[in-house]
Amino acid sequence: MSARHQFSAAAFRWQETDGNPDVVAGNCKAVTNAVRDIYAQDMTNVIFGDLYRRAYSLVLHKRGEELYSAVEAAMASEVQALVGSLAVAGPSGQSFLRELLATWRRHTAAVSAIRDIVMYMDRTFVPATGRTPVRELGLGLWRDGVVRSGRIRLRLVEAVRLEKARQEEDGVVGVPGSGDLVAGVTEMLTELGADVCHEFMEAPTVSS
Repeated sequence: MSARHQFSAAAFRWQETDGNPDVVAGNCKAVTNAVRDIYAQDMTNVIFGDLYRRAYSLVLHKRGEELYSAVEAAMASEVQALVGSLAVAGPSGQSFLRELLATWRRHTAAVSAIRDIVMYMDRTFVPATGRTPVRELGLGLWRDGVVRSGRIRLRLVEAVRLEKARQEEDGVVGVPGSGDLVAGVTEMLTELGADVCHEFMEAPTVSS
């Protein structure tokens, strides 16, 4: 759990639901609304202790399936919205890469906050059912929904190629601090998987 989201023991107390469908739906809705607000970077209504309690209660009362499905769908929806914003990013290679990396950082910060809310689900329901942990779910959504999407993939390959060419032309290849954009993209792709990094960084042309 991050230091930013420490919870008191009182936050762990759950309310008896007895499978009440209205309470279950309300708790799921509260968590998915928080996912939306976290991605929007609007933390006004995001109360981590209350949200943790709701998620904890759902899993404790055998409603982990509903919670997991709701969180997965909410995250997927938000990632698709990020694709839309990236699709209209500036035309130049550098501006596109900057926007991509800023959006990636926003996504990873959101996933970290969501993990704090559904920590109990991630530690109990997920391994018990063989589901994908929230962190890996976030990586997969970004990999397949963003960098491999038809609207982003070719722009990313071309932007990296152009940035590498610019560095070579300026004679700054290998100079410390000169390749921040390419280094940032490489780090992002490596986190998504070695095969993903090779797929993009070694692509010789935009048409490959």
